[in-house]
Amino acid sequence: MSKIPYTSRRKGRYYFRRKARWQNVGDYVAVIPLATCSAKDARLRSNSMVGRFEELKGVVTTMIEAGTVINQEQTQQLFDNELRLTLDRFVRPPWPRPMDDLRLVEPIDGLGQSVIITVADTAD
Repeated sequence: MSKIPYTSRRKGRYYFRRKARWQNVGDYVAVIPLATCSAKDARLRSNSMVGRFEELKGVVTTMIEAGTVINQEQTQQLFDNELRLTLDRFVRPPWPRPMDDLRLVEPIDGLGQSVIITVADTAD
């Protein structure tokens, strides 16, 4: 079994785990469930999370160097919110309903426009 960077597996579920250290702020440890049991999905989600984690780490480092006062709670809140938003892009689909519930209907008015209706709207 191959090792997926920055992930751990507990009870069959994958978790993203990463640590950041700053001298003035302290440590931040991210442990975020990846909402999957699939190694393939975990690898994809983890890679995205690593990229976002590094961006956020750079932002916090820049803030500290600029003299912005930031405490450990603010750092934790920033990382947790942003990493969960990154994960939501993979877990939640961008459309409101599953595409399986939609049918494409050929134009009946001759204007060349297709109409999408839901399966629930049709009486079979």
